[in-house]
Amino acid sequence: DNDEGLLLVLDKPSLLDDPKLGFFKDGAIIVEARIKVYSKDGSRFRNKIEFDLFSPSHKSDGILIVEGEKVHVSKQFLSIHSPFFDRIFFGKFKDATELETEIQEVKLDELEVLLKILYRTGESFDASNVEYVLKLADRFEMLTTQKSIF
Repeated sequence: DNDEGLLLVLDKPSLLDDPKLGFFKDGAIIVEARIKVYSKDGSRFRNKIEFDLFSPSHKSDGILIVEGEKVHVSKQFLSIHSPFFDRIFFGKFKDATELETEIQEVKLDELEVLLKILYRTGESFDASNVEYVLKLADRFEMLTTQKSIF
């Protein structure tokens, strides 16, 4: 792999102006990036905490039903990190006393990984989970989780 290509372009911006090189198309600059994620430690900024997602505790005040299983969560914590969950838990049409919320079209094991990363339990991003973690983070509008991957 030649890693000098990007440096050459940055050092010589006039190369971008050459139509023969194909960097411009319809008035936009064309850039291709190839990223390989081998591992990402999701807990590097804080100490690891213990949080059992499948058992009730004083740390949880809400339940997500995913694939028929109960996932115990902190509604406030999820709402801080996700406008999606904020609307679900605290939206104007939501009954504030309702504890259980069903989340459809989500795999339980994938949501578990996302929540463990968010809760800083020591779960890490790696090549096996980064794709679905990003998709779920996008679906649930978790911008801080998406940014922390990169």
